[in-house]
Amino acid sequence: MDYVITDEHNGILLRTYLRSVLNISAGELTSLKQKSDGIIVNQNKVTVRYVLRTDDILSLNRSDTESSDGIVPVEFPLNIIYEDDDMIAVNKPPNMPTHPSHEHQNDTLANALSYYFINKGIPFVFRAVNRLDRDTSGIVLIAKNKSAAFMLSKEFSSFRVKKKYIAIAEGNTPKSFTVEANMKRQTESKMKRVICSDDEGQYSCTEFELISFVNGMSALMVAPKTGRTHQIRLHLAHCGYPIIGDTLYGNEDGSKLINRQALHAYSLTFNRISDGKKITITAPLPPDMQNITNIKL
Repeated sequence: MDYVITDEHNGILLRTYLRSVLNISAGELTSLKQKSDGIIVNQNKVTVRYVLRTDDILSLNRSDTESSDGIVPVEFPLNIIYEDDDMIAVNKPPNMPTHPSHEHQNDTLANALSYYFINKGIPFVFRAVNRLDRDTSGIVLIAKNKSAAFMLSKEFSSFRVKKKYIAIAEGNTPKSFTVEANMKRQTESKMKRVICSDDEGQYSCTEFELISFVNGMSALMVAPKTGRTHQIRLHLAHCGYPIIGDTLYGNEDGSKLINRQALHAYSLTFNRISDGKKITITAPLPPDMQNITNIKL
């Protein structure tokens, strides 16, 4: 990755630029110094004591040298919707776990991406910045290096990344509504969350806008303002509009219309790491959700 030095940083030590401007950790800085092409200025290898000048071109090799241990490369079709030197965004299909687990060793997004990069001869460490439930489809953003993972995770945790989902819920919802509540893990459950009093749990907030009402179902554009586990699913169920197919918070028998919860991570808006430009990426709605509402976006 290349960086052009501006007048603002003329005359400062490269070490200062790397740590304070690019927010490179001490660990990654050590890794860069150990690579023959880790830190290059104007096509010459330099030390971190180099004094930067306006229009210098700083090149950093921030790629991984080894792949993740324990992730078996498995060939799966990948719907890649965005990729640059720092990140890759994939439209994850429904019924695919994001990470390997005891019950899912070879059928996850991590397996598919491992195959994709190894096939290109590129070491790959799986660093998913956001996570989706197995049955939720849509955008998963993966960082390609430690620094990108740190910066993107910071953006997500500070709620500076704008997320939008599409959900199909039971009943006719208001045209727009907001749910604010504290939520926590249900005591006797490993997965289920519940709404709780303001003096316990974590604050959560979600905004909903009605797209259409068809056959007793509401298609909603959803903007979570916080990122709690199962937040959207719990908020809709709490309001009396559980997501179609959600067997945890809605009908335990599921739905004849769809074999999973009808929830899709539709878009992400964030500042690109390389140049700070604000971009929005979107993931088209999968056929199983299109078929039951005929949503046009």
